[in-house]
Amino acid sequence: MEWLFSWEVTSVIVSGGIAVAFAVLALNNFRLAKLFFLIAAADASGGVVVWRINTQRPLWQSNLGIFILMVGIGALTILALRYVDKKRHQAGPNIKGEILEYQPQIPWSTRPGITSVALLKASLVNHSSMPVGIKTWMLELIDADGSTHETTETCPLAGWSKAKKVPHFITTGHSATTTKYEELEDLRDLVCKRQLEQGALVEGWLAFAFKDEDINVLCARSRLVLTDTLDSRHSIEGAASYDDRNKTEIVDTEG
Repeated sequence: MEWLFSWEVTSVIVSGGIAVAFAVLALNNFRLAKLFFLIAAADASGGVVVWRINTQRPLWQSNLGIFILMVGIGALTILALRYVDKKRHQAGPNIKGEILEYQPQIPWSTRPGITSVALLKASLVNHSSMPVGIKTWMLELIDADGSTHETTETCPLAGWSKAKKVPHFITTGHSATTTKYEELEDLRDLVCKRQLEQGALVEGWLAFAFKDEDINVLCARSRLVLTDTLDSRHSIEGAASYDDRNKTEIVDTEG
């Protein structure tokens, strides 16, 4: 195995590994770029160790040489990995989405001080090759006069359910409907369970609480603002105002 760390082979592997690392970095494959930088560093370190074993130089010279070379390899490796992280932050995730429904609701009796609760059904798609999670959620409501009301206070969805009318036939042969209740899919839980992969569509509900007496949630335009785990912000614009056509029937099953 000593031939693998000879200067001839080491120079080829190190230069080839660095070249491949920069090539895949240009394609925004950051994990693979780090891998090839580490392979180049490992082979260079092995070459230094083999040189130390085979050298005929005095002990103090070989020890000093291996110390300087190892420090240099370590420093260059750290700089390379930091460069990859910098490029990753510059590339940044590209999260797009849509507010599918916006429903203002009356506050829960168990949440004193809340003047209104806004329910959102939203979808998110990550258009970049970088998997990313969501760190913070914020809802902005913009009044007709342009004033903005914002909140980051989210509510659990345990008390809200989707009411679905299910047709069936009774014994007399006539048709009737039965109301069935389904839990709302919490978008926060769906995103927390896994990161947003490229092209993956995630759809669910969010509930935001407002304590502002002056806000009219029925006439406000909604905007969902997300901060991902790399501290990039993403805005998703909603409809100009509340529209009750074709909306999901939401009921407070605990109220």
